[in-house]
Amino acid sequence: KSIYLYLYFQDHTKLFTSYGNHATAANIKNALSAFSHQVGHDGILLLHFSGHCLQTKTGQMILVPA
Repeated sequence: KSIYLYLYFQDHTKLFTSYGNHATAANIKNALSAFSHQVGHDGILLLHFSGHCLQTKTGQMILVPA
């Protein structure tokens, strides 16, 4: 594991990669849902996404995990 994970509470951090813990749409949505319930109404959820995005014909932006 990366040393940087230890700068945060590990139970409040989720790392998705192309290896092992896969960055699928379902995994990302499940993690965001779980974290949003942990944060609560007045909390702040910080999300860092490193990947690509696509713009649909209607102008909607879609995240594309690597």
